[in-house]
Amino acid sequence: MVAQMMLGPAPYIAVGALSPWVDLRVLPKDVQNPVIEAQLHRLVLKTHLPFDALVYAPKAKYFFGRDGRDVLWSMYHHHVNANDLWRQALNDAPGRVAPPIEPRD
Repeated sequence: MVAQMMLGPAPYIAVGALSPWVDLRVLPKDVQNPVIEAQLHRLVLKTHLPFDALVYAPKAKYFFGRDGRDVLWSMYHHHVNANDLWRQALNDAPGRVAPPIEPRD
């Protein structure tokens, strides 16, 4: 939403192309970083990291806009709609430290 407000509406562009999720571990850094570095527009990056885990840049603008209830429902829908490919992508992510996500009964 923020990327489309800043860069203009683009209904047919992949959200990840407008605003990469930098701490998503499914894509290795050697794949994700060149995508970010190649962007010519103003960068809009998503993260789920807490503010104190970010490297602060005085020229950057930081926007926090996620209600905890939205986080809960988002997580619920991710897991309810999960399929084997989704679980495999997360479970095989490089550097994964959490227990594997098992299929629901």
